[in-house]
Amino acid sequence: MDANTNYNQDLTLEKLFGWHNALFPKGFSGFHKINTATFRGDEVMQIVGGYDGNEKVYYEAPPRDILENEMKNFLNWFNSTPEGLIKVCIAHLWFVIIHPFDDGNGRITRAITDLVLSKIENSKISRLYSMSSAINNDRKSYSKVLEQTTGYIRKEDNHLDITIWCEWFLSTLYTALLDTRKKLGFIVQKTKFWDKHKNSNLNARQIKVLNFILDIGIADFKGNLSKKKYLSIADTTSTTTSRDIAELVEIGCIKESEGTAARNVSYEIVL
Repeated sequence: MDANTNYNQDLTLEKLFGWHNALFPKGFSGFHKINTATFRGDEVMQIVGGYDGNEKVYYEAPPRDILENEMKNFLNWFNSTPEGLIKVCIAHLWFVIIHPFDDGNGRITRAITDLVLSKIENSKISRLYSMSSAINNDRKSYSKVLEQTTGYIRKEDNHLDITIWCEWFLSTLYTALLDTRKKLGFIVQKTKFWDKHKNSNLNARQIKVLNFILDIGIADFKGNLSKKKYLSIADTTSTTTSRDIAELVEIGCIKESEGTAARNVSYEIVL
């Protein structure tokens, strides 16, 4: 909320520490005591994957003794650089590389990303798309491109070439926008449908099933509506299902799908 509304304020250590404290108000990450609202400790910060006995170090963050200077450089750059999509790419990558906290670095990074995107749009309301969700839906690819970009597995010496990262990040942002446009399309469909049937005398089961399909999106509801699917969604009996479906057909909420009949009959919503 702070990132999406107070984006005209400078990004400061005080703000970042406040966000971090909000994530871990009791000073614990799970069962582990962590440094909160301050930088991580002196221990080596590594991103490790794999399993016991076969661990793999994906990345090692800058040591603690240069951490404050690294953050100073980052914040000076951040607050003096005009907003733009390339700034979003760099800010996200740079903060992840510094990895200043014991835990929550990814969440703080995504908040910084939201802050820049909100400032670009000069948004007065929460944005409709979610970069965090898009990244979370493709975490394997996210980890891979970070590994490639940080130079930890790269053989060349030019660690300032972040082209691969920028391409991935902007492509993921585009995916988030397309996904939101698709969801908005579902909302429009649902609104039009219920405007049309606002006076139809439907029972709770029928409304539940219709909303279930409309929320997924008619095009994304695989295989259309069958008696078996209706029975499962509404959690009712076979006899009641048959009666409910017959009423929906009569009212004009659904119709039989072309090419289906008898036991294999299926139905589709009429918009």
